[in-house]
Formats: sequence, C-alpha cells, structure tokens
Amino acid sequence: MSSAKSALKTLTPDLRDPLVQATSAVCETSFFAFTEPAAPAVLEQIPGEELWFHSSVTFTGPMSGRVTVCVPVGLARELFGAFLGFDENDTYNTAELHDMVGEFGNMVCGTWLTSLGRDRCFDLAHPEVAVAGLPAPDADAIVLAVNDRPVVVRAELE
Repeated sequence: MSSAKSALKTLTPDLRDPLVQATSAVCETSFFAFTEPAAPAVLEQIPGEELWFHSSVTFTGPMSGRVTVCVPVGLARELFGAFLGFDENDTYNTAELHDMVGEFGNMVCGTWLTSLGRDRCFDLAHPEVAVAGLPAPDADAIVLAVNDRPVVVRAELE
C-alpha cells in the first residue's frame, strides 16, 4: 500500500518558478515584507526548538495537489501586524494568528494557481494550520528570506 506522500509529485521548474514569484508577490504586496531567495542551509541556523506555523491548502482542478507554507511564529506575528496595521503594542489571540497564517497560505496558493492561467478554474480547500517544529529541509522545498527570516514553501501534485 502506498502512502499519500509517495503519491505526490514534485514541481518542475515551469511550475516552481511561478510559485516563488507568487510567494514573493503575496509577501510584498499584502504583508509589506521584503522577500529574497535563500539557500536551504539557512534553516540550519534556526534553533530546533523554535515553533513554526505550517499552513496547507489542498486544491483540485486541471491539476490537483497541496501547497504548504511554513512560517516561524515570530515572523507570523510580524506579518499579521503589518497585514492589519497593528503596532507592537497591540495584542491579538492565537486563533487570530492561526487564521492569518491560513489566509497567507491560501493567498500564496491562489496567486500561484492564477498565475498559471486565468482560464483555469481551481477549488481550494479551507487551509489547515498546525504548529510544529522546523520544517525538514529537502530538495523540493523553496526557501525564501522574508524580512531576513526563512519561510519554506512546498507544492506537491497528485
């Protein structure tokens, strides 16, 4: 019996590059964050005990799969504040932060799929958000520096 992971394919460059561009566009236009490519080795500099939000959005349509965006908790708080116009003295609860990270993943997935062809129609599932440790670096992961902190993006196709 095969696992769900083994049934998923990794991205070809013609799909991977637009995902990088979509992630950068969402960070820069919606969250007012500076984005640049980063080497996967940057993840080795992150303390293992640091918590990360993992937002996964499953999509179906002309192609089906899942986009996962992983953001360290500290950066998620910063992005949330920028998105809503909060300052460092404003408070918000964990549920609001989960919702924002889910929306971030949804925006990345939707922007990417839209960039692949406006005449295509996709259905996006509600984002699933979990808090876990550092995402495992691998050859399929896209690592970006967002405000000088790593964000990991991965898309897998069925």
